[in-house]
Amino acid sequence: MNPLSASAAHSVRQYLARHAVSEVAWAELVSERYRAALVVPAYLEAPGLLERYRLALASAPGRVLVIVVVNAAQANAESSWPIHRDLLADLRGSSARSLGSEPCWLARHPHADVLVIDRAHPDRCFPDRQGVGLARRIGCDLALALHARGRVEDPFIYCTDADAELPAGYFDAALQQPAAAAVLFSFWHEPGIDAAIDAATAVYELGLRYYVEGLAAAGSPFAYHSIGSTLAVQAAAYAAVRGFPKRLAGEDFYLLNKLAKVGTLLRVDSVCVRLASRASLRTPHGTGVAAVEIAGLEQLDSAPFYHPGIFPLLGVWIEALGEFARTRQLSRVRAGLVRRAGSAAVALEAVLDELAVWPALEQAARHCHGETALAIRLHTWFDAFRTLKLVHALRERGWASVPFREALEASRWLSAERARHAPVAELRRSLLEREAVRSAALGILSAAP
Repeated sequence: MNPLSASAAHSVRQYLARHAVSEVAWAELVSERYRAALVVPAYLEAPGLLERYRLALASAPGRVLVIVVVNAAQANAESSWPIHRDLLADLRGSSARSLGSEPCWLARHPHADVLVIDRAHPDRCFPDRQGVGLARRIGCDLALALHARGRVEDPFIYCTDADAELPAGYFDAALQQPAAAAVLFSFWHEPGIDAAIDAATAVYELGLRYYVEGLAAAGSPFAYHSIGSTLAVQAAAYAAVRGFPKRLAGEDFYLLNKLAKVGTLLRVDSVCVRLASRASLRTPHGTGVAAVEIAGLEQLDSAPFYHPGIFPLLGVWIEALGEFARTRQLSRVRAGLVRRAGSAAVALEAVLDELAVWPALEQAARHCHGETALAIRLHTWFDAFRTLKLVHALRERGWASVPFREALEASRWLSAERARHAPVAELRRSLLEREAVRSAALGILSAAP
């Protein structure tokens, strides 16, 4: 077991006392000890959910606790209850014992114990403006409390989804990176039952890889995938950033944005999480929703990607941040930015003015001594969220999205012939391979001078 340092243990205790959800009280009723904890939110899922994790659970270096948060929102709790009732019955099996009087059970299954939380019943469902983020928060807070009580040995809290297939060796891979704030597993979307959705999902995944490749080319420390089904979070780091936000969607993006500021994120290429391609309206945005939108296009090749001209301009700005950290001379930095941006300088400056970057730089310089401290402060401010805002602002100022093959060809990450004609699966594989040859260390601290 890897005991927490005194300061990390204090951070965990403080989080559990002040910020954790009330469900953490159930940790006191669990007497068993586990090697690791895996957290799964489940909404409108059929029985048999655990089968997708069988290989990982069977190969784990000890017994695993799977925490499944079955959930629904107030607006659809009544209509979805028959589905959730069947799932809950399947998860509880015949050996479940209730943890007190609350809707929580601990059941023994062949390869794992399952802690089942019922937040799907109409009497216990979520508020309408909360969803998968709250489900992940409940499960991870409970896993953290179990870790703090010595009931879970592994320092990482593993997060996945019901559409993910976890491979053998999954739980060993994160332990090779004990200093990471989070581990990001490689992923790949597999075909499902609908050919149109399969094709659309493949294009959407290609777009995710294209965006991350663009960020990496620009020198961004946030060049990683934010996919909640493919990450493991170090317990102390999870507490330090106050856990998952209780959002309907995007909770993984915001959690990783915070984690990237307090520690290193490490990409693991040796383990690949297989994700099922499926249409889904479970969240307002995300893979399932995007796949439905792309599948509705008249031609798949017209699916839009960010304009490839955006990423060099992002790179110009990131270079300017580094120059300011070194020189602290705002006028010199602005002149250099205009020179490097060329004909796009006016538009880029207008976007930067909209984002109020110059006062932010001056304020950061007043509060930081030394180049490294200032560089960290600048990227803490200009984070993944502001990076996305800049990308969207440039899109609105002349760099409109273009059909994906045109975007790939202009980016020059692939040969023109491959970008124009290669199957989407081949293009996905090419960008996946490009990811694997880059540094696996991501986040602000790994990028600091």
